[in-house]
Amino acid sequence: MTRTSRILLIILLVAACIRIGYWISYRDHPEFDTPMLDAGWFHEQALAVREGKWEGDESVFRAPGYVWWLAGLYGVVGNSPSSVRLIQLLLGVATVFLTFRIGQRVFGERAGLFAAGLLALASPVFYFEGELLIASVLPLLTAALILSLLVARSSATVRPTILAGIVAGVMAVSRPNVLLFLPAAFVWLYLCDRKRALLFAACAAVLIGVVTVRNHTRSGEWILISSQAGLNFYLGNNASADGRHAIFPAFPAWDNADIARITAERIGRPATPQEISRYWAAQAREEMLAAPGAATVRMLKKVAYLGSARMIGNNRDLALTFSSHPMLRLPFVTFSLLIPLALVGIVFGRPPAAKQAHPERPDLNAGGIGLLITFGALYGLSIILFFVCERFRVPLAVPFAVFAGAGMESLGTALNAWRRSIPAWRRTLPAWLLLVAALFLVRANLFQGEAVSMSGQEAFHRGNVHARRGETQEAIAAYRDAIARIPSVAGPYYHLASVLQGEGNAGESEELLRKAWSLAPDDPEIGNALANLLRGTGRADEALAVYREVQSRAPADPWAWLGAGFLLMERQDPEARDAFRTATTVAPELAAAWFERGNHEVSIGDLTGAKNSYERVIALDPDGLTPRMNYALVLYRMEDRDGAVAALREVLARDPQNAAAMARLQSILPGMQ
Repeated sequence: MTRTSRILLIILLVAACIRIGYWISYRDHPEFDTPMLDAGWFHEQALAVREGKWEGDESVFRAPGYVWWLAGLYGVVGNSPSSVRLIQLLLGVATVFLTFRIGQRVFGERAGLFAAGLLALASPVFYFEGELLIASVLPLLTAALILSLLVARSSATVRPTILAGIVAGVMAVSRPNVLLFLPAAFVWLYLCDRKRALLFAACAAVLIGVVTVRNHTRSGEWILISSQAGLNFYLGNNASADGRHAIFPAFPAWDNADIARITAERIGRPATPQEISRYWAAQAREEMLAAPGAATVRMLKKVAYLGSARMIGNNRDLALTFSSHPMLRLPFVTFSLLIPLALVGIVFGRPPAAKQAHPERPDLNAGGIGLLITFGALYGLSIILFFVCERFRVPLAVPFAVFAGAGMESLGTALNAWRRSIPAWRRTLPAWLLLVAALFLVRANLFQGEAVSMSGQEAFHRGNVHARRGETQEAIAAYRDAIARIPSVAGPYYHLASVLQGEGNAGESEELLRKAWSLAPDDPEIGNALANLLRGTGRADEALAVYREVQSRAPADPWAWLGAGFLLMERQDPEARDAFRTATTVAPELAAAWFERGNHEVSIGDLTGAKNSYERVIALDPDGLTPRMNYALVLYRMEDRDGAVAALREVLARDPQNAAAMARLQSILPGMQ
């Protein structure tokens, strides 16, 4: 075993020990087996994939690659987030090895070892490797893509080219940002070998094409990979954007359903995923053109954020997370060191003499520096076009580590030369000055006076975790902490009200809901919650007034129409019919709306209308048994005995022990065994 191999083995063992240690230290965290926020979304979608129920707009909103990866791992280890975290962390050791191989090919063995050592100790990298997020696998895919491209250009076979195309396709359907780099990679290969470039493009296109066809099957639209690009462009470039967080203007807490509703209200009809994306992209362009100076400043700020030492969280405070974790608060490597060292490597790093490094293939590392710089520049640009946060820039840790390894080698060489000859300082001083200047620049405070600290958001997030785990008192304490820190944000008030209402404290719940609604009057979820509480405490008139207020502010929200319909139906008010019909008009794909409309139509004797409504429910939710039972009853009352029998038999086929269905069927078919 050579000296290089021994050092590399030590680095890989250190990387493995750090990652296993981090996994062990993470096991007591409330989110360890209870994923929340975006991780919770991926967890839920992966479970839906396993159950064969991943469809509709949610299934085309994000790139599907990581959901499929997570679903595949769940198929092997069971629905265990903790096991997936460990697998991903151990795969991080492979990322370290691949980074060494890149550094070795481009800058030589010493630089490769430095690069591997830096990445092994990079806390943002192993932090995200332990998360149920796309960022967990992106460094690995980045390293595999760059290395396979380097090998493809110089290999005697086409297998590395095929592998490069497959990795490019996998990365694209996991994080579409890489699409900006793939044409440059094609050109880079084309300049060397036209056939290999075409093979690379074909392999990548096959995987992307599969996702495009799948998206068309799910949504009826030709969506290349995902439908979120337009919305993300708006979130990062609207007049109120800060370039760092996915905050929707004047709407502090939102989800995809809110965006769909707001879009529908603005265009006057329900919008498809493509229409939603195009609408918000157009809105962003309109606001940018209306104030080009401000838009330019935002873009420049995002460039600065990309190179900042600060870890930028999207929906959580990473600085607080790292400072409060026993391992993450240790002095590991972060972008604050990687970026300055990488700048030194870009300027002063030199590849070894080709014939000396690889006498059998002098062209082996040709173009490697250019490929790394191109990837870093184009991938970085793809982030700046939207908004910058740590999990988006973590793939850049791989090229940064390679250049940083070259930078460390250059500084070490300069230091040795300085020791041998005092006049050598004239040649080595620029590298050291660049390092000092870069360290200063990346640590500059770019955030002073720009946004409220995310510590309140972190407390809010902590409360959500405890609430989901059923830890009521801990959730209440966390929500109260969040309210004290961010009193102008509606979310903590709303969620605390929900927990307290479950504890029977309706009085304080009402106060909190009214406060939350005053802070976010356009959020129908809060208004509906307040109306439901009032209705539950017997204050029907007040509840109806709130429902009507929600209808005026968010006319495309079906739940306010349904809530009002229930109250009006209790009063036998004929306006109830219009309320239920409006609910199905604004949300034609909501099975619950058609179900309640059918129930109301039964109550007023409109059996034909009820039959049609229940048929719509069954089409939208084939597994629902209660709608089928009600449908059978309506058919029987309409004297369609055969139809009623068929409907009841369908219920029994899905639930053979359903006593109610058996009893009804017996009443229709006397003597049934």
